Amino acid sequence: MTEYKDDVQFTASVADLVRPAYHGLSVRVPGRVTLLEKQNAGYVRGCLRDAGKNLQFEAPASLFETIEVLDLVVLSGQVFNQGPSVVLDVKEVELLTRTAAKYRSTASWGSAPLAEHRAFPEYEFIFDTDRAKRLQRRLQLMQATRHFLDSRGFLEVDTPFLVPWPDIAPVEPVRVSPGRHVRQGDLRIANTEFMRRLLVAGFDRIYQLGRCFRDEEPSWKHEIEFTQLTFGIAYATYEVLMSLIEELVCHLLSLMGCQNEVSYNGKLIDFNRPWRRITVQETLKQTTGIDILACPDRDSLEKAIRDAGLEVPKVHDGYGGLLAQARVLDVLIDKYVIPTFEGPTWLYEYPFYLGGPAKEIIGRPEVKMRAELFVEKLEIANISVPQNDPKKVRAWYEEMRRLKVEKGWDTPYLDEHYLHSMEVGIPVATTGGLGFDRLAMVLLDAVDIRDVMLFLTGAQY
Repeated sequence: MTEYKDDVQFTASVADLVRPAYHGLSVRVPGRVTLLEKQNAGYVRGCLRDAGKNLQFEAPASLFETIEVLDLVVLSGQVFNQGPSVVLDVKEVELLTRTAAKYRSTASWGSAPLAEHRAFPEYEFIFDTDRAKRLQRRLQLMQATRHFLDSRGFLEVDTPFLVPWPDIAPVEPVRVSPGRHVRQGDLRIANTEFMRRLLVAGFDRIYQLGRCFRDEEPSWKHEIEFTQLTFGIAYATYEVLMSLIEELVCHLLSLMGCQNEVSYNGKLIDFNRPWRRITVQETLKQTTGIDILACPDRDSLEKAIRDAGLEVPKVHDGYGGLLAQARVLDVLIDKYVIPTFEGPTWLYEYPFYLGGPAKEIIGRPEVKMRAELFVEKLEIANISVPQNDPKKVRAWYEEMRRLKVEKGWDTPYLDEHYLHSMEVGIPVATTGGLGFDRLAMVLLDAVDIRDVMLFLTGAQY
């Protein structure tokens, strides 16, 4: 019996054997031994696990004299029913790979510290813990999301990870050092500019489900490397994308058998449509008494905050101009507005300085067509109608670069490829991103983003 084989011959998988067609047949099944217990009369009972499925087996103890828990094997024998379970009566054992002795204690993985579980998700799948089931459901949600969008005429696209010019958003990127053939660049913090360039090129319904990166401190709701679902829909306003996201979430819930309700962090969340939609102006008036649209600059905004008897947020990120004003309003929304939301809520019609390079509402230049989705204090989605006036797009990008350079960022380049695309002409469209990890947190009842991610990077290692 060799310890490391390079050829595997089998006739069925563990998952196959639940089908009636295999009952009574002799099979060869590969998998990992996750349980071995001695029985009377020289027999052993055990469990073989493969691809998240378990198979009970019985065998003469003599066949398992050199086999231990965690070894990878092929079991040969006859399938039979034992009550509601399928059991394999083992006649032969073939060792494929022997697990190093120092990992034998991993058989008691359920008592290991949570940090170890997060660092080694492979053990979750071996020992069938609740986290393993959650991680598998996450992958199933990703497959279902792709199927949902594909069936509605969307095309999945692929955009670059490495961006040679800094993103215009005031978010710290993950910097890539120059190499032999690569100049210094950043890993993308979002991919909406690429999606908009594709809309210019004639794509009309596109999406991407892929990784983005931000050099921000990890927390219960943020990881440096995360998964984002990005949309682009030509000839549509953001109400279309808001409805599409609602339909997608309800579709995923129906596949989970949740009937548009799910328990998250001890609270039942009702996703039945219509979801609440409220403007930034309306909700701030309700919660603070401040009319945000009567405050066109930072001084008037801070005066309105003091007049309302509230403390002006202390912003220490060093930005000036529109970014400083936007940060003050962001803190107000985080502190007074979001905690009042019950169930999924769309916050929309952001003031011009907090709308990014989005298009203003016709006749209302103080408000931009941008919306964010919140569920239980989590920002799930951020969408907008991109500005289609190329002069306004360039002016916004140049002002943002000036403010970043003023703070001390090394931002020598603008994304001229994107600005050129806007000059070619983008149709009225809607684009935006949905934080897939955060959506998975809510749907799978995980209060920490790390518990819905297969592998962790950065500070965790």
